[in-house]
Amino acid sequence: MPDRDDRARCPALRDCLATQFASRTEKEWTEVFESTDAGGPPVVTIDEAASHPHLVARAVVVQAGRIRANVPCTSDSEHPNSEPSVEFCGLF
Repeated sequence: MPDRDDRARCPALRDCLATQFASRTEKEWTEVFESTDAGGPPVVTIDEAASHPHLVARAVVVQAGRIRANVPCTSDSEHPNSEPSVEFCGLF
């Protein structure tokens, strides 16, 4: 692995990382990163994100007609027993 602090070696480092990431599928890398505290989730579309079990379980995405938006983060103490709504998102 090239020295990451040597800017002249950036192209070699980029090539090395590209080779490593190309060695597994997106699904395989997702499984690798899910078992760590390192960030490594794939970049997904809003449709893919909206159907992810983690976001579905927490009602993070709401839909009103053709408009889909994420719900702002709040603590339970701020809105106990509240259900996310389009009005809550400030869309309407």
